[in-house]
Amino acid sequence: MPKELIDQLMLLPSLEDGWNGYKAPKPNPNSLQKTKDFLVEILYNKIVPISIVPSAEGGVGIVFKFDEWYIDLEIFNDGKMVGCFSKPENIHVWEVFSVQEASQKITEFMSNRSTNLSLW
Repeated sequence: MPKELIDQLMLLPSLEDGWNGYKAPKPNPNSLQKTKDFLVEILYNKIVPISIVPSAEGGVGIVFKFDEWYIDLEIFNDGKMVGCFSKPENIHVWEVFSVQEASQKITEFMSNRSTNLSLW
C-alpha cells in the first residue's frame, strides 16, 4: 500500500469528535477494524484506493478511481456499510453486507471493466 494511504489510515484513530469543525463523530474501533479487514481483501486483489478518509457520518470512507468512475465505500461506526459507484451522469448506491462482498464487487467492476451496474 502506498505510504500516503498508510499515513491516512494511521491518522484516523487520533481524530477527535467534531474533527470536521462540526459534530462529526470520530471513527470508532469497529469501523477501523472493518476498514483494515476490507483493505486486506481488496489489496490481495491488487486494487488500491486513492484515498482513505474519515466519514462525516462517523466511520471511514475509502475512495477508488476507475476511468471516469468514482467508487466510494463508507464503513460506519455502527457496522453498516454502503457503496457508491458514480460518474457525472450515473450513480448507483448499494447496501453492503460484508467486507468480502464489497471487495468482490469493486474488484469485479475494476478488473472486468464492467460498468453494467443494472446487474447489481
